[in-house]
Amino acid sequence: MFQRSGSNVPFIPIAYLGARSYGEPQVENTLTGETLDFRQQGASAAGGIPFLLSSHDALVLGGYVSSHSFETNDSRSEDFRVDTVGLPVGWFRQVNPQWQAAAFVMPLGHRSTQQRSDWTLQTMAGVFARYTQNERLWWAFGVFGDDSPSDSYVIPYLGASWVINPKWTLSAIMPWPAVLYSPGASSLAYACASDFSLQNASTNTQSKTDSPANLIRRGR
Repeated sequence: MFQRSGSNVPFIPIAYLGARSYGEPQVENTLTGETLDFRQQGASAAGGIPFLLSSHDALVLGGYVSSHSFETNDSRSEDFRVDTVGLPVGWFRQVNPQWQAAAFVMPLGHRSTQQRSDWTLQTMAGVFARYTQNERLWWAFGVFGDDSPSDSYVIPYLGASWVINPKWTLSAIMPWPAVLYSPGASSLAYACASDFSLQNASTNTQSKTDSPANLIRRGR
């Protein structure tokens, strides 16, 4: 009973490979309070294997890996890289022809190449519902949460997705609106507005080092 709309965009995507480049991300040193400017580039990949538990339920087990490099001309710090590994688990249920429900949890481990860096654990989770109004329009509702040693928050997930035609889809879902282009069933490109945050273990808060600290955020 899992439905597919008139778009080429898969729901849900089972795998992806991507790369990003950020203009001037800033790294805050929690030991000194200083903020340094870095050039950031990253690549990530994820995949999942769906298992049909019944005609109404599916379980998805997956994996996520990423690597982000940070380069600076500031003599106070050295270039470094942050590697991430995640193990997402998701559950999906077709409640009836119009409604779907979903939930997921993904623990993430981050490790920096800087000296005296330890693994840092981050956990993302969410609960969502989707209402299909027709083949071209559906609505989404839910809650997303992120927990890490330096920051924790919960935000609402609300909006709609409109299939303009099989190639173009407008996703007006906050807080991550996007425009998606899928020329065929095997390819997908998108542009979105997002705020990227990456928790890592670049500095042990008990060690005496002037390395950039744990919380890395992208400047808009």
